[in-house]
Amino acid sequence: MKKHLFPILALSAAVFFLTLPAVHYGYLLEDYKYLRSYSLPEILQGFYSHWEPSLVESKGYRPLHSVHYAAFHFLIGADPVRNHVLQTVLLAIAALLIYLFTWRCTNNRSAAFWTALIYNCLGSNAWQASWINHRHHILQAQLVILSLLAFGRFLDRGRNTAWFLSFLFFLIAFLFKEEVATFPLVLAVFAVVIKGKRLKQLLRPLLPFFLLTVFLVLMRSVAIESLPKDHDFPPPIPLTAESLLNEYGRSLFSTLVQTYGVHDPENWEFPMYGSGLKIARDYIGFFALLGFLAIGGVFFLRQGSPEEKKTIVFGLALLLFVTVIVAGWYRNNRLHISSIGVALMLGPIVSSSFQAIWLNRRRIIRCAAATLAVLFFLTFLASNLASFFEIQHALRPDGTLSLLWDTWVYEEYLTWMKPEQMEIFRDKLLRSSRTEWAAQVTRLLELFRDGKISPTT
Repeated sequence: MKKHLFPILALSAAVFFLTLPAVHYGYLLEDYKYLRSYSLPEILQGFYSHWEPSLVESKGYRPLHSVHYAAFHFLIGADPVRNHVLQTVLLAIAALLIYLFTWRCTNNRSAAFWTALIYNCLGSNAWQASWINHRHHILQAQLVILSLLAFGRFLDRGRNTAWFLSFLFFLIAFLFKEEVATFPLVLAVFAVVIKGKRLKQLLRPLLPFFLLTVFLVLMRSVAIESLPKDHDFPPPIPLTAESLLNEYGRSLFSTLVQTYGVHDPENWEFPMYGSGLKIARDYIGFFALLGFLAIGGVFFLRQGSPEEKKTIVFGLALLLFVTVIVAGWYRNNRLHISSIGVALMLGPIVSSSFQAIWLNRRRIIRCAAATLAVLFFLTFLASNLASFFEIQHALRPDGTLSLLWDTWVYEEYLTWMKPEQMEIFRDKLLRSSRTEWAAQVTRLLELFRDGKISPTT
């Protein structure tokens, strides 16, 4: 355990400093909708119908969406600071799980450390770090790693308890959100590439995973029948080869180059829809990644261990399979699982590049090349961190994006918000000197308490 102490402390500190600015951000947009108390009928409804009572959100079968929000609300209440602290703790746990999984795959603490650090520093992770509503994304990423760890234990020791835990973690992850629909394929690649198993050996242990996926997809088709016929959000992708390939490619590129931040005039209200090479930072991040892979990859091929090379292959497979589901949503704040693949691909190469500098310290040309690879990597990391902090800056209480979303809350959400959420919104308005809006919210609260009006949800 002592040999892992420094990576654990360093990763925990990194998560702490990345999430620290958001501790006093309060609620943002959909937080007012979901971070609340839930009645038993509301919770039960999610198991046989659409997951969201007002039927205006994106279609899906997500029964644990309401359950986990209700559970955390019962445990820690609605206080925004407590919820943000919980967010930090969950992100730190996710980082440590990624570290543990990578170390199990590579037996290299350096590769494991860099993999976990890269994951947390990728630009789109700012949404998970700053927006409390994304808590279920963090939990789902944790469950994916736990399922892989348990399945690995089953393959190593043949214990049925480990298989059951892997299956259970996958089930819970799926009940949060459908992004894990391709995860049985990821498990298959993990068993073949990392554990050296043959496909014939995997038929029995993996069949229940595939059957469960089919069942839950069918449940989804039943659940969305309760939606209004004109409800179609997000709009479906045209089922043509060109459209499907374009969207898949866009989602894949967005996961590799997460530097778009909030600078996207076409998608300003929801910048998580933006992608591509649009500003200088995007080009810098993209070419820095290419340079790092080109030069660092050479050193890695020469000195990387077989386990590390297998890990990169697995990371690529995870990225390719999970991107299938990401493409169906075309949102860049949904990269919480596919980003694990990117981190697994880059972490071992970073470790190898630093090692190459030491091993070639007396060979000027090789040492310079390895140093250049590290510089490319640091540039790529800096581009992502610039995007990360840009998103955070826009989401602060007086940030441009936060103010815009607060306007929507005031104009559209007040009619169905519960008093507990209205009080949180009013406090945020008072802290930002929006006294007229705060006064209107106070009047609505008085009407609620006098029983003259009631929330619509």
